[in-house]
Amino acid sequence: MPYKDPQKRKEFAREYARKRREDPEYKLNGLIQSTEWHKNNKERAGRSMRNSHLKKAYGITLNDYEVLLENQQNLCAICSRPERINKAYLAVDHCHTTGKVRGLLCQACNTTLGKVEEREDLLLKMVDYLRTHK
Repeated sequence: MPYKDPQKRKEFAREYARKRREDPEYKLNGLIQSTEWHKNNKERAGRSMRNSHLKKAYGITLNDYEVLLENQQNLCAICSRPERINKAYLAVDHCHTTGKVRGLLCQACNTTLGKVEEREDLLLKMVDYLRTHK
């Protein structure tokens, strides 16, 4: 870097990055290289993208997810359906207030919890309703 002043160095780096992003040849080369890498490393690329998603959305790594999955014996924490029904991973269930991860659920159980807005009173009323109308 040509600048010792941190502010100037930051500005230089920002301008350099902008020029690189806007250069069509650079963009094309980057896209080609990225596409080739993804073709040649499908499993690794998939794991990398899944890890990034889990970190961003829930604050856990793919390794954390795999530990949860193993602890649950690859089954939904509520209904015990196995992972990967209809090619879908078990969903990361988390508290929307605190962000704390509670476990892994199949799509049906995760959606049901979402629809009742995680309200215990509503779930209990649903159980009572089902028992009454057997």
